[in-house]
Amino acid sequence: MGKKLLSKEYDKTVSDSFFLSDKDIYKHYSNFIDEHLQDNPDLFDELLSSIERWREWYMKQVYQSKSDYTWEVDENGNEELIDEYLPLHSYFGKIGHINKQFLDKQIELIRRIRLFKKVDETREKLIQLSKRHRKKPMTFRDLFRDKDNAKRVKELFESHNYTIKGKWQGLTGNKSELLCAYYAFKPLLKAGLKDTPTAKIIYKEFGLPDYYISDRMLRNELFNDSQIEFERLFSDLLK
Repeated sequence: MGKKLLSKEYDKTVSDSFFLSDKDIYKHYSNFIDEHLQDNPDLFDELLSSIERWREWYMKQVYQSKSDYTWEVDENGNEELIDEYLPLHSYFGKIGHINKQFLDKQIELIRRIRLFKKVDETREKLIQLSKRHRKKPMTFRDLFRDKDNAKRVKELFESHNYTIKGKWQGLTGNKSELLCAYYAFKPLLKAGLKDTPTAKIIYKEFGLPDYYISDRMLRNELFNDSQIEFERLFSDLLK
């Protein structure tokens, strides 16, 4: 667990930025925020308060000794205090400077980083919510009203040599043989299932590729000797 930061630590973080290039200031604050945000939920507000304190200090340093402040007038006649640079020297010999515009930009930067963080948090919450509510793919077992029948169907396939170790071998070599089995045990399945996705789940379960199922085969329910054999095979389950 990290530590709760004090005001002086925020002030030092802000003052350290006075000696950085523009491109390094963003990285400076981002690293600080990533390191301490979890343990300091009010970090953004504290940073903004610190910048405000430094702005007040700057104003006193630059203008306090002046009896007559210097103003400039814009084209609309609005008066604004001239923004003067205050040169600074760090303990390590670095040279920097600040002015009101520099500190205003710092405030904008912190607000922008806070907004980015909120966007990232919202995006992550939506991703997690989507994962929790995402439907799991339906399995062979899920197709059956009584899930025990899924096991019994597979046991019958295995005991009658239609499958070997769960993989379809068949007895006729016909690609539609498993489809005939599906139509035979279809009464055991849940109501409302569509043939195409259901047939694909069944074929996948027994190791057969989708291309074994043609559109024509799915449009026209098969009824041949193979289906008759499967109806006999599943007769006890279909009672």
